[in-house]
This record gives sequence, structure tokens and C-alpha cells, in this order.
Amino acid sequence: MATIKITGTLTGAGGNRWGRLIRDAAERAPRCLVLDLSETPRVDETALVMLLQVHRALECRVGLLVLQAPRPAVRNMFRLGRIDSVLHIEDAV
Repeated sequence: MATIKITGTLTGAGGNRWGRLIRDAAERAPRCLVLDLSETPRVDETALVMLLQVHRALECRVGLLVLQAPRPAVRNMFRLGRIDSVLHIEDAV
């Protein structure tokens, strides 16, 4: 299992930087990649797409992407993007 604590937003340039780190971690083929979102105030549409891509890549290798402790605004973006039923989301860290 690998865990990444995301600090700051998953938007714009910050989202691109985190996206590279997350994709690199997923390519190392962990059975479970956990993203701690407790300190992530916002995500944008690009981040949602990236998370779905990482989810699918891990799923193809029988892995799991876990999103932990998203803040209400982030959880709302998951709901609006209709990916909250696709991704594995846990409320607590």
C-alpha cells in the first residue's frame, strides 16, 4: 500500500504537479493507493478526470484507489461529476 497526503488544491498548476506524483505512484503498481484529501480544499474537472484515469489503471491491475477524508467541497465536486459512485471514498483518515 502507498499513501500520498495531498496538501493544497488539485486545480491548475498545483493539480498538474500532484497529478504527476499520483500517476507515478500508480505506475509502481501498488495493490492499494490511498490519497489523503483531508487538507485538499478544492479540486477541478481536470483533477476528476485524472483520478478516474488512475482508478481505471489500478483497477486493470487488480489494484484499488482509495480517496480518504475529502472535505465537503471536494466531496460535492465528486457528486457533481457523478464519480462518487465509481471511486472508493472513505470518510476518515
